[in-house]
Amino acid sequence: MGNSFSCATLTDGTVQCWGRNGNGQLGDGTTTDSYTPVQVSGITTATQVSFGTVHACATLTDGTIECWGENDYGRLGDGTTTDRSTPVQVFGITTASQLSSGDEHTCVTLQDGTVQCWGLNGNGQLGDGTTTDSSTPVQVSGITTAAQVSSGDSHSCAALQDGTVQCWGHNLFGQLGDGTTTDRSTPVQVSGITTATQISLGYTHSCAILQDGTMKCWGQNFYGQLGDGTNSGGATPVQVSGITTAGTLTSPPPPNPPPPNPPPLSESANRLKLTKDEIVGIAVGSFAFVILVFLCARRNAIRRAARVQRIIVSQQIKQVGGAGLPLGAHFIQVQRD
Repeated sequence: MGNSFSCATLTDGTVQCWGRNGNGQLGDGTTTDSYTPVQVSGITTATQVSFGTVHACATLTDGTIECWGENDYGRLGDGTTTDRSTPVQVFGITTASQLSSGDEHTCVTLQDGTVQCWGLNGNGQLGDGTTTDSSTPVQVSGITTAAQVSSGDSHSCAALQDGTVQCWGHNLFGQLGDGTTTDRSTPVQVSGITTATQISLGYTHSCAILQDGTMKCWGQNFYGQLGDGTNSGGATPVQVSGITTAGTLTSPPPPNPPPPNPPPLSESANRLKLTKDEIVGIAVGSFAFVILVFLCARRNAIRRAARVQRIIVSQQIKQVGGAGLPLGAHFIQVQRD
């Protein structure tokens, strides 16, 4: 799900990343973009890597997690909001089992079946019953038998050991699968799913593989991503057409896809994600535009004033000429008055 960068774990336990690096998301101690893979500093025992828009995290063989990159909202989990170009350890995690990063948050299943999340929480995507961002992991409410966790843009889901699925967070398009479009800050059960073996989340939709090899998806469907032969969204799962022997499932969410029928401005603004460099660029460009508009307006005002003055003088000259007086002498007298 990286925004213009990718990472991979190698068989020797190291991690390499490549692409955009403006916030240190390549983890090599620099902010220099790289067209070829560079080694993430200090990681030699990685078992999994997962990445969000401009950050990445890796689980290590000792059960700890290390993250690097942009750290707005505390998405690196180290108790700060400071960007890191080399990995830092996530606070308090020592029994990590499986990891999944969303846009600006990350969740992990622990060996005891619980789930913990950290980072942005504006839509309740941390699942702790609040909408308060957290720079350290918080426990997802009520989940104690998680087999897998997956994170989308601003929502997350967990497949439980009994085959059911629970989701929490942003729900504008029904991506939580509970039959509503209401955001949830604690997990709700996905309707009708009782035999899930694997889940994977897209930007604003979710999918599950069932024990019989079929698949079901729910949420946004502008581009047919639910696979049911329509482009109508569904707040409850629909069966993917023609799939009966599904093995593995991936649905990496693209960064900020533009829907053909955009939601209200407040929702669009809530999902808009910009890097610090982009924000600075927009601010500088906006300031320059304002200055340009001011200068143009001032120039036009001066021109209008000069034109009005010429019209007034011309009218005065005509009036003087009509009275039969010497134009020059009377004009001078008018100017003095």
